[in-house]
Amino acid sequence: MIKLNDILLAIGIICVLILTPIEGIGGGHSEQGTSDPETKAIEGKHKTVNLDIGGMVCSSCSEGVIETLEDMAGVLKTDISYKENGGAVVYDPILLNEKKILKAIRKSGFKASIKKCKNNQKSASETISG
Repeated sequence: MIKLNDILLAIGIICVLILTPIEGIGGGHSEQGTSDPETKAIEGKHKTVNLDIGGMVCSSCSEGVIETLEDMAGVLKTDISYKENGGAVVYDPILLNEKKILKAIRKSGFKASIKKCKNNQKSASETISG
């Protein structure tokens, strides 16, 4: 079954592929080092936050969190799993910040916090102010 997120992602990638040649007229350049088209589409214009999400007990719970996040302007990609008790959100920092992401998850009925590294230091994404 095709998800709305997959369709929107495909549309976004197509737009990037169409607009990139227009922006680069006269100076054709190729991006090397990244083979994943999804990563190329959002490379350099996003932040990732790793989250702990409490209260998810089944796949319906994680799907609910994913739907909540995907409804937010600025969310580019989600990878949430109830089995992992959290996941990651890739977002556009111009449109969104970590506080808004946490607030939306909490509003949907789950506990949410930014995942800490094992050595109790802040994660790399947490050190970047949003």
